[in-house]
Amino acid sequence: MLILKASTGQRWTARRCWNLDIPELGFRSLVENAAVAIATTDLKGRFTYVNRALAELLGYSVQELLGHPFIDFLHPDERGRITRLFLKIILLRRQPRNFEFRALHKDGHDLYLMTKPTRFVVDGKTVGFQAIIVDITERKELEKNLAETNKKLEMLFETTMEGITIVDAKENLTFVNKAFADMLGYREDELVGVNLRRLVDEKSFNEINKQTEYRKKGTVSRYEIIVHHKDGKQRRVQVSASPLWSENGSFAGSLGIIMDITERKKVEDALRRSEKESRTLLENLPQKIFFKDKNSVYISCNGNYARDLEIHPDDIRGKTDYDFYPKKIAEKYRADDKRIVESGKTEDIEEEYVQDGQKAFVHTVKTPVTDEKGNVVGILGIFWDITDRKRAEEELIRLSSAVKMSTDSIVIGGLDAKIIAVNEATLKMYGTDEKKDLIGKNSFDLIAPEEREKALVGMKEVLEKDTTKV
Repeated sequence: MLILKASTGQRWTARRCWNLDIPELGFRSLVENAAVAIATTDLKGRFTYVNRALAELLGYSVQELLGHPFIDFLHPDERGRITRLFLKIILLRRQPRNFEFRALHKDGHDLYLMTKPTRFVVDGKTVGFQAIIVDITERKELEKNLAETNKKLEMLFETTMEGITIVDAKENLTFVNKAFADMLGYREDELVGVNLRRLVDEKSFNEINKQTEYRKKGTVSRYEIIVHHKDGKQRRVQVSASPLWSENGSFAGSLGIIMDITERKKVEDALRRSEKESRTLLENLPQKIFFKDKNSVYISCNGNYARDLEIHPDDIRGKTDYDFYPKKIAEKYRADDKRIVESGKTEDIEEEYVQDGQKAFVHTVKTPVTDEKGNVVGILGIFWDITDRKRAEEELIRLSSAVKMSTDSIVIGGLDAKIIAVNEATLKMYGTDEKKDLIGKNSFDLIAPEEREKALVGMKEVLEKDTTKV
């Protein structure tokens, strides 16, 4: 009876069982129950022996495989190549190296296999082929996935707008992408091998060393440094760095994502200057200014308004009118706010105000603030004290009423002595029903000549007292 025996050269030969140290049944059990697929064929490529592992690998029973050409189980694209290989083994007696090929499972899916077939020799004569077949399908899938992942990473590295760098433990660049090279005006190959010390000033290199110590402890860090462009100009960059570890767990370097923030910093600086200038302007305006959200909650105000409330401007955030005014006034302010938010229209309002615990009057302009989509997000308000004007108006109304009701003749003239108003008693005195007959004339024309000098003296005294009452 013929059985298989492995030699030190991984070649299987036929020997008679009584020449083996292992009993025939034990050796057969070893082959048939092996975890790897084992098979022999005749010179026409027909299976003469397959073990259970090969049958299970292909999805057939042992009986379904025996007697069938192994080529029937290969992928169609592989049949020509494998046939030529076996012809070389027979005709040229060449021993092939390990090679990979595709086979078809019974259900139709591809299998990736690896083998190193050899001639099956009996009594010095080649009677067929023998092979141990290893399933590498899972490995090939992993390699395929890894290749796809590497391709995606490579594409990401090359197309991303952010710079990507890898440095070793001594801060030498071992990899840079195109974006980082472009950022500094170099080619990629000009930067690989360069120490970071050559690209930054001393302050920034000290910061890099400081951050590296954090990464040696496993910490991911983000920081800003100044780097030098090839043309000598400075660029400010933000670095997001992660630690890299060697196979033995020691610190191997850092992976950095680099973002050029030079222009952003310029804009931020300009905004800060603009904000400072705007704040200076707001703080020096005599008007009171505030900003509320759409729920009438204060967000900010200028110093003039804060002084009226006896708070610091920053302390107004989160407060409402109920925190500063009597309930009735607060509810009125909030009702105005709600109306403006709903209508989306600016309003001019004259209303009561409490200042230093005293009732006052203010003129308020409230306008809705919208976002980029046109949605109302808050209210901007500016107001100023009109108490003196309101009191003057009230006094004027009182005087107008008194003038109208008086039975004495009253004439009101300007500084140029021209008449601008007269009452009914004056009209009767001069025998006219039309005010236009008197308005615009010189008031001295209504005074008897002998009384004019006395009238001038009286007007001079009035002017010296800084009053406009006549």
